[in-house]
Amino acid sequence: MKQDVVLINTARGGLIDTAALIENLKNKKVRAVGLDVIEGEPIGEGHPILNYPNVIVTPHIGAYTFEAIQKMGEKIVADILSMEAGGKPTVIVNGMN
Repeated sequence: MKQDVVLINTARGGLIDTAALIENLKNKKVRAVGLDVIEGEPIGEGHPILNYPNVIVTPHIGAYTFEAIQKMGEKIVADILSMEAGGKPTVIVNGMN
């Protein structure tokens, strides 16, 4: 990993070795960290990652912007109207179109 990186994780907490991340924060190899997920959620208030001013941790809500929530609502309404008219939702998660 390059020196002075900015690390952002919005996927899964287990993708990051937290002990190694803390070590790299201590030795200043990592410039800043943004975590929307962390290994062993929920994070406790005494977690050592919270001791660093260059770390931002959110409780897995990074995607909850006004625009995202509005679009989710619009998608649900559009799919319900489509189904009422005999159609299908535009995206079916299990892939059974």
